Amino acid sequence: MAQLSIRNLEKVYGGALKALHGINLDVKDGEFMVLVGPSGCAKSTTLRMIAGLETVSGGHISIGDKVVNNLPPGERGIAMVFQNYALYPHMKVRKNLSFGLKLAGEKKDEIARRVAEVADVLEIGPLLDRLPKQLSGGQAQRVALGRALIKKPEVFLFDEPLSNLDAKLRASMRVRITDLHRRLKEQGQSSTVVYVTHDQVEAMTMGDRICVMKDGRIMQVADPETLYARPENAFVAGFIGMPEMNLVNATVSRGEGGPVVTFGDQSVRFGADLAGRLAAGTDGDVTFGVRPQHFRLAAPGEDALIAKVIKADFLGHEVDVHVTIGGERFTVVLPVEEYRKASVDGALRIRPDEERVFIFDRVSGQNISLA
Repeated sequence: MAQLSIRNLEKVYGGALKALHGINLDVKDGEFMVLVGPSGCAKSTTLRMIAGLETVSGGHISIGDKVVNNLPPGERGIAMVFQNYALYPHMKVRKNLSFGLKLAGEKKDEIARRVAEVADVLEIGPLLDRLPKQLSGGQAQRVALGRALIKKPEVFLFDEPLSNLDAKLRASMRVRITDLHRRLKEQGQSSTVVYVTHDQVEAMTMGDRICVMKDGRIMQVADPETLYARPENAFVAGFIGMPEMNLVNATVSRGEGGPVVTFGDQSVRFGADLAGRLAAGTDGDVTFGVRPQHFRLAAPGEDALIAKVIKADFLGHEVDVHVTIGGERFTVVLPVEEYRKASVDGALRIRPDEERVFIFDRVSGQNISLA
């Protein structure tokens, strides 16, 4: 079993600066867990503590049934792939792959078999006799991945491994890594993965579950769909999704016809769905959240918001429309033809999709509109 368990994990630097605030996280055997968050949120610090490259200030880390806090990296059953590949520049690819096995005392025949196996899986056979300087970025990343894979670790650790690649190559490598993870699981091999990135697209497309971090704390852990559709707080709501969710200051007042949300001098009344999701007594200052894709054009005579168009970015089949509503700025995503027909004198009549709007506590940021 390669289950990873983190309990009350802390990291303190210099006796005063606390980088990690007692986090708890379980990664199931065979799961692909992504740690995501902005720079400085301690996601890489967490990964390095799992790997044994950073000391633990408090709490414990277990791999399987073994607490590994005080074990050196080589005895933890992990393999790590770094951002900069960390290949030995003077060794050809074959030796980069086999070097760790040789140090571990594996027999030559076994080393040759495993090098051939990894080279086949990652399609790097033609590269075995090249030096790292003769490789492209994508080739070097596959070799780094192969060096981790050949060790047959209990847990794979990835520290922003694609950040040095161009956008097209990143997309290709995302598919390669997730496909490799799937194939290992189908073959019955342990393939527990902890993957660190600041790129939410990587997180959403690769992770079975995603751990969103901020300032050394876990904000939410869930599968990609849940993070997108049911964010527990304004930080997760704003971090997950492209373009990012509109989060604006507003006020909520209760009425017989349903809650009324006001932005500056404009208001829109919602119905039973939002009323049923809001906690009793929710009135006053809030943060209102709606994704750009979750606006629609208002029907004639329907209660609507008047959005003044500032700028429209045409992106092929859709347009990102930057607008102001009651003094607050929003982004609205509409099909190009709808936008062209609906824009009158530089303004749009729109409504948010009631079932997909959120109300967050202005102070704590907690989502107070989850049923």
